[in-house]
Amino acid sequence: MTGAASPYKFLDSYEPEDRKLFFGRDRETEMLLSDVVLSRLVVLFAKTGTGKTSLINAAVRPELERRGFTTFFVRVRRDPAASAREELLRHPKIAALEGDTLAAQLEDAARRLEGPIAVFFDQFEEFFLYLTREEPAKARAFVADLAALYRNRRSGVHVLLSMREDFYVELDAFRDDIPTIFHNDSNVRLRWFERDQARDAIIRPLDSEDVEVEGGLVERLLDDLSRRNGLVEPAQLQIVCDTVWRERDDGRLTLAAYRALGREDLTATIAEQIVSRRLAEQFEKFESREELALIERLLEPGVLSTERGTKYVRDLDGLARELNDVLSPLGGEEALQAVLRRLEESRLVRLYVRDDLIHVELTHDYLVAEPERLAELRRSVRDIWPRRVLEQGRADWDEERRMFAGPTTDLEEVLRRVQDEWADAAREGAASPEQFPLTADDATVLLRLALHRGIHKLAAYEIARGLGVPAWEIVLDTVGGPHVDDATYAVNLLGALGSREAVAALEEALADERLATEAQAALTAIAHTSADSVCAGEATLALARYLEGALRDPELAPLALEDLGRLDAKEAVNVLEHALRDPKLAGGAEVALRRLARSPDAAVAAHAQAALAAHAKPPPAPAPPPRHRAEPLLEAPSVKRHVTPSGDVDETHFALLAKSMLEGRVVVFLGEGGNVVGRPRDAMWQVGRYLPTSRELAEYLGQDLDLPSQPGGLAVVAQAAEAAYMGSEVLYERLHSVFDADYTPGPLHDFLARLPSLLREHGRVASQVIVTTVYDDTLERAFSARGEPYDLVFCVAYGDRRGRFAHRLPDGEVRLIEDAATYDGLSLEDRSVIIKLLGTVDRRDANGDSFLVTEDDLADFLAYSDVASVLPLPLAAKLQRSHVLFLGYGIWPWSQRLVLNRLFRDSRSSYRSWAVARDPDELEARLWRLRDVEVLRVDLEQYVAALEERLGGYTAAYA
Repeated sequence: MTGAASPYKFLDSYEPEDRKLFFGRDRETEMLLSDVVLSRLVVLFAKTGTGKTSLINAAVRPELERRGFTTFFVRVRRDPAASAREELLRHPKIAALEGDTLAAQLEDAARRLEGPIAVFFDQFEEFFLYLTREEPAKARAFVADLAALYRNRRSGVHVLLSMREDFYVELDAFRDDIPTIFHNDSNVRLRWFERDQARDAIIRPLDSEDVEVEGGLVERLLDDLSRRNGLVEPAQLQIVCDTVWRERDDGRLTLAAYRALGREDLTATIAEQIVSRRLAEQFEKFESREELALIERLLEPGVLSTERGTKYVRDLDGLARELNDVLSPLGGEEALQAVLRRLEESRLVRLYVRDDLIHVELTHDYLVAEPERLAELRRSVRDIWPRRVLEQGRADWDEERRMFAGPTTDLEEVLRRVQDEWADAAREGAASPEQFPLTADDATVLLRLALHRGIHKLAAYEIARGLGVPAWEIVLDTVGGPHVDDATYAVNLLGALGSREAVAALEEALADERLATEAQAALTAIAHTSADSVCAGEATLALARYLEGALRDPELAPLALEDLGRLDAKEAVNVLEHALRDPKLAGGAEVALRRLARSPDAAVAAHAQAALAAHAKPPPAPAPPPRHRAEPLLEAPSVKRHVTPSGDVDETHFALLAKSMLEGRVVVFLGEGGNVVGRPRDAMWQVGRYLPTSRELAEYLGQDLDLPSQPGGLAVVAQAAEAAYMGSEVLYERLHSVFDADYTPGPLHDFLARLPSLLREHGRVASQVIVTTVYDDTLERAFSARGEPYDLVFCVAYGDRRGRFAHRLPDGEVRLIEDAATYDGLSLEDRSVIIKLLGTVDRRDANGDSFLVTEDDLADFLAYSDVASVLPLPLAAKLQRSHVLFLGYGIWPWSQRLVLNRLFRDSRSSYRSWAVARDPDELEARLWRLRDVEVLRVDLEQYVAALEERLGGYTAAYA
């Protein structure tokens, strides 16, 4: 209900015209009147929010004027003398001030007005905050003026200093000149309302209104407002009563209406909830995100408030200069003034002109007196935009199609913020639903978004569950839903949950061809890492059953045998033992069993050894000697060799490869194995000297971060680190420390950096495309050392552009590739391009690091992002229309296979590819062959040396 003006003041102070509404201070009014009249110099001090200004203006000044005094209310604003002179000159009978000092001018004013005057210096703490520090001579002159007035009993001037009580001791600066400054008859301490005073302040302003108030409401208000210490803070009383007034029903203020304004189940009382919400409500009128950012900045300590929790008066010009960074998007000082005018309408700030400058200040010290209150206000402002985004997200959710109908970019940003705050609170042991201004509906939207976009899934699940959302049902509904990407993200979340229920759901997901790969990966993670032995066992059984079924599919059988060999469980041994009986599976089953025979689990190793022994074949009988020696029908042609790599590579291969390189039709794919070429075989990795392999990096992280043993490689260890430290910050710090060093480029790095000049010498296009999965910058430094310019294209691993690529130009500028189809910042004719699929270290600024390293990172990006579609078109086309030379790239890890599957999504039958692998086992070779990649069984360092020598000759021949 609206209509009549509120008899309560919200954050406004009472003015003389509000005298009939001001109640609860009868005793203090009489005391202050007596002291002002008799003592002539009085100090009024109190906590912020106690109502000093209202007591002066609505009670003491009107009564003094009734007794023949002329009163002046002086807002100190740094210099009390200057402010007093300004106020005196406002009086119609004072056209000019006579006298050299403030004391003389005040005495002259009293004579002109033909009666005593009372001067009230409000917010006198600013005298100590500013004048005594910045202009001590002026401060001493003011003290002398007050002392002169105090000593002259016939001056006709009475003075009151009103200040916050925490500044009261600063009055020691006056004691030499005014020894009685601390005497009881010279000061009054104003306290919060006692219960009877607060009752009067609630009820008696309604005497002149045709409004009834329930007695139960009054007592409940008093209970809630006095909970802290038995007293009622006047400022809070005004805010709460003004809010209740707005909710009056048919001329009645009711307890039911009050209770409807808050929640009974929270720690904060309804009154405290009203205060927080009512203050924040004033900011809801601002629509743009930029305006809200400006307001949040205005509420930061040091802008409109001091470090000691007082108001800070600012001139508009100086304030605009300080806030230029947030003002620029809004248009500068005019926009600032417009925002401040609207805040003034909301009674939060006050604008006034002084010395021809517009000044601004907060209306009430209550807003800034406590750091927690100011922080809460900032948070309220910061929450407005996310709240609107969540409301829009609820509106955009299509229940029938189970998907978002509108864009979700803003929702993603909100989810990231909530996740970060949840993680911070969890680290401090304070994560609970009450710490977050979220409803169950909000949490539902965020969980659905997390499953829709594949970000912060576990955090969204935990928050939703904490707010009473049926999170488990939402996850299962998504797994069975129509959208493949959403379903795979949900499966990934089940793996992170790692519960027995999750295992059961994942086993069902194995039957869905769309989800089988991710469900298998999730079950594998549970089987290897779950602290619940029963849960791990159930996951192992589920995997064994699934892989046993997969053996019946000729295409899946090789990978199934490989995965069984890594399962480290007796169930896997049983399945493999049965597979030994099938001639088509026997070879792979034997390889897998030999792996399990080396298992760290003694029981599994023994079981595998027994299975192998039981099926061992007797050695074949020696062949009979030949009756005669067959003569060769044709002698193999002799081939001239130069540097001869050991293995199965001949000149035909080098001829084709050199010719293709010369024509710009070869993409080099560099794996981590390339980083250890040239490193002594018995040497360990060493920061700044030898780069680590992923296994060595995983061991380092596990030891340095004190993680429990984590089988499964770097991705698993990184996932454990992120979980243990509630985020990626610590993990990124460790990775940066490893890669922020000048590792010596190896022979392979040098070869790739020399290749452009070798091609250039023979008039060929010198640029090349190199794809790599390493994080270090050794290859880039090799190029720089040779003076070869290059473009770096790397994956962005975090933020709202996660999963896209960025382009770092030779001059260091970084551009985000927003639209891969139209991006034209690359020219394959001018410079080589290095593509770092899994991110990169940024040694200039650790904040620029980008590491796709955890299982979630790899699964979310590699498994469900079409990598080729987010690379600029020239690069994507180059990858699809070139031969590929894999150097030092292992295909065993599941993530590495996914890289290939997503990067080369189309058939490449017309382009040959080679992988250099010195000692691949049969399954590894088979995995390469399944992807139409020819395995070259040769030492990588020897191969590179031979290739460079042949390339020099062939480029000369074809030039």
